[in-house]
Amino acid sequence: MYSSLRRFAAHGRVAAIAAVAATMVAACGSSSSSSSTSSASGASNAAAATTKSSGPVTLRIAYNPNPSNTPIVVAEKEGFFKQNGINAQLTTSQDTAALALDAGKQFDLVNTTPPTLLQAVAQGYKEQLIASEDVESASNRDTYLIGAKGITSLKDLKGKVIGVPGLSGNLYESAVVALHNAGIDKSQVKFLIVPFPDMANDLKSGTIQAAVTIVPFNGQMLGEGGVDLGNPIENTVKNQQALDLGWAASDSWAAANAATIQKFNTSQEEALAWMKSHQAATVKLLETEFQLPAIAAQHYPVVGYISYPTNAAYLTNWVAPMKAVGDLPSSFNPTSSQLMYSP
Repeated sequence: MYSSLRRFAAHGRVAAIAAVAATMVAACGSSSSSSSTSSASGASNAAAATTKSSGPVTLRIAYNPNPSNTPIVVAEKEGFFKQNGINAQLTTSQDTAALALDAGKQFDLVNTTPPTLLQAVAQGYKEQLIASEDVESASNRDTYLIGAKGITSLKDLKGKVIGVPGLSGNLYESAVVALHNAGIDKSQVKFLIVPFPDMANDLKSGTIQAAVTIVPFNGQMLGEGGVDLGNPIENTVKNQQALDLGWAASDSWAAANAATIQKFNTSQEEALAWMKSHQAATVKLLETEFQLPAIAAQHYPVVGYISYPTNAAYLTNWVAPMKAVGDLPSSFNPTSSQLMYSP
């Protein structure tokens, strides 16, 4: 079952906590934290009751419609959720950061990134990383900061316009950290929201002077003379393996639904196995479900980034860099048990 959720008021929500990288919303105040906890508890109890029933477990999943989430689409279309006893209700959202507010309320599982999850927990939301989805490393790179012709280093970006897919998450936050490490404050550049498919044209036209992007959208920009300024995520986590996208849930829901989480994980693993053995069909899904051009879909190494095991370092490696740029409170020192689900 699919539905679609669009967040048109994203800028108003972002502005509410600009001191924390302008990525969360006004609803993150103390009164909302109380409401969220109460709602999460109610949702958890309802979900737990469903788990005990003899029929399929309803699992409300919200995900960002990008190729990293191909396994979710495969698990639904190929019946892996159903055969594992899950009635999956899938909702797409372009605003991954805003989904942090919906975990345990409108949805059971939501896409997340390390900055988004850390900022949610810092604001009092009790959420945990349930599973990984998309992981990159120095030898398996997915993220690029690309400058226009004539820009040869990060220092050249001072006073320039940088295209990002959103003002939150890994790409934005890692760019802020990379610039900080080069001696440039985020106030000394302008970040402009640009969809991945539009970045190449905007870079070529001069609308932006740099772009933070991912495979396969990097190819056109580099092919047209763009300059590779490095991997900002690698810059942030210091050459460690990095989580680009994962799954989060409220801690109360997770504690009450270990069996459902295991069913979800099994469905994901079966979807990945299917993708590996059905490459042509997977390429077709990239075209039809995620609107990748045929040539890009054929060359996108989708299974190469998928990895489900979690690691506390995926989150903790971001804490000090985000504090350094003022995007996490200096007093924020989370424990692994706060951040990580453990069955």
